[in-house]
This record gives sequence, structure tokens and C-alpha cells, in this order.
Amino acid sequence: MKTLDVKRNFDQDPAVTSEQDHIDRFLSEHDLPGVDPEVEGIVDRINGLRRRFHTMADETLSEHGLAEGEWKVISSLRLQPPPYRRSAASSRGARIFRPER
Repeated sequence: MKTLDVKRNFDQDPAVTSEQDHIDRFLSEHDLPGVDPEVEGIVDRINGLRRRFHTMADETLSEHGLAEGEWKVISSLRLQPPPYRRSAASSRGARIFRPER
């Protein structure tokens, strides 16, 4: 099985600088037992990107008068063949919660 050795690849990449960001500074100032600071830094940066993408998507959707849930419904319907309908019984929520009759 092949794996990606993130640490080795970053160490060999000349584009990676030694400049510290807020995550590096936080990790160097706090002792977190059992936590690999390099892995934690990667995870924190990915979460930061996720938050930024989510904020940008919300802003774009609001420019069109949509909320995230409405966009998901429209996207789901677009994937259906005409007449672009979906049975409520086939929705994820209907499969998860089905009251006893």
C-alpha cells in the first residue's frame, strides 16, 4: 500500500518557507502531550480552508437569495431526470427517521 509521507514531502519542497504563521506560533507556545505538532498544523490549516470556503459559499448563495439548504435541494433536483422531482421516501432523512405506524 502506498502512503503519502507529508513530512518528508514538505521537507523536500523548496517552495515551503520557514516563515511561521499563527498556527505554528500556537503550536510552539503550547505543549500538547500525545499530539504531533506537524500533523496538528496540517489539520488546523485544512479546517481553516474549510471555514473560508464555507463562508465564501454562503456569501455567494446569499447574493442569489439562497441558503445552503435550498441550494442543496436545487442541486439534488438537478441530478434527477425530468420532471426534476424526487420522492420524499427516497430522501436521506426519510431513511433515517421513519416513525412506527
